[in-house]
Amino acid sequence: MMTSTDIPLASLIHKEDPYAAIILKNCRETHCAFCFNELPADTVPCMSCSIPLYCSLKCQLQSGGQEFSKYKSKYELPQDLSDVLEQYIRTVTSPGSSSSTVEHAEHRHECLGMHWPAVLPSDVILAGRILVKHIQQQNRGGVQPKYHGILTSFKLGDNFRVVRMKYSDGKQPLDYDATSSVEQVQVAQAVYSRGSFFNHSCQPNAHAYFLSRTLFIRATEHVVAGLELELSYGPQDMLNDDNISRVASRLFEQTDYSCCFEPGYCLSCGSLCDLEASQKTITKAEICIKRASNTIHFIDPFHCQLAGCTLASCETPTTLIMDALKSIDILRTLLHPFNKRIAEILEKLYGEDHIVIGNELIKLSSIQLYMGQKSTADNMNRMVAIFSRYYGSHADIMFPYLRYLKREAGKLV
Repeated sequence: MMTSTDIPLASLIHKEDPYAAIILKNCRETHCAFCFNELPADTVPCMSCSIPLYCSLKCQLQSGGQEFSKYKSKYELPQDLSDVLEQYIRTVTSPGSSSSTVEHAEHRHECLGMHWPAVLPSDVILAGRILVKHIQQQNRGGVQPKYHGILTSFKLGDNFRVVRMKYSDGKQPLDYDATSSVEQVQVAQAVYSRGSFFNHSCQPNAHAYFLSRTLFIRATEHVVAGLELELSYGPQDMLNDDNISRVASRLFEQTDYSCCFEPGYCLSCGSLCDLEASQKTITKAEICIKRASNTIHFIDPFHCQLAGCTLASCETPTTLIMDALKSIDILRTLLHPFNKRIAEILEKLYGEDHIVIGNELIKLSSIQLYMGQKSTADNMNRMVAIFSRYYGSHADIMFPYLRYLKREAGKLV
């Protein structure tokens, strides 16, 4: 896709809803089957088969459901019904088939006796949804449907992987005292008919991301007229083990970090660690922590949970907590220089303004913020500039932790 005019940095150049989409099987119980956002505690199931789960009634309707208000007068419900009872009547009296006037209606044709995604692979479902939508569009226009070459024209093999941002502390409030890290998790795959015209490049000048099920493409550099707009569909060509080793060695030669770090050895004393045993201990501790969090509301804060006596006569819990906090402080102190070196290595591989650097700066800034370092503000300004380049005004929506980091970093200045 060629540009006809100059495109400024961070400009939104494309926005598109999917022609067809399907949630991955492993994400059915954790993400909405329509918008692909994380499901709340109260989910809305499909009224026909109860298999797909939605985050709201709106998503259910757009996916092919029916609106209860259209049938409310038909059943002549009393005006003084409670919301709970009205919701129950809505569930048991809604028709089994879906309305044919819904715009998206991705799920409607799959619920009459057989739920396709329950038994067929995701690629097959995606192809089926493309065919069904094409047939519906042709029938509305009075044209005889043509099936030959339909899937090829939509470049089914080049479908987009819809991803969501996953935070290491995503279940905690934004002001929770923890180190933040970010990773992308694929939750669905979709076909975007116009978005597929953007070719792949190992050195792209545009970036694709998703809000709900909508695809956004934004220019990550100033693009002059006549150049091609390109995306990166996968790892860049310079990211391989040889390049990483070469850059890391050069970087350590230029600094006081002259030693090499072997997997399984302590970063502080250099002694060998039994990683398998440590992992088992961590897993066991996570189970205990989860149990403790479920019963925290029933704990008397003035009594020891080990001996059952008052804290005035038993100071063991306080001592254990203080030792644990000191250990966390030591760990953060050790991690800080290594996170800083990792960021420098990534700069050599990707460049100073790549989104990978922004993701690493989130982790580094959260550590610096906890340690009270004033240099956090510098990294914060740089991180905001990187995320604005790739996400524009959507940066705070994609990364809610940014608002907290910016607010806390401002207090240190």
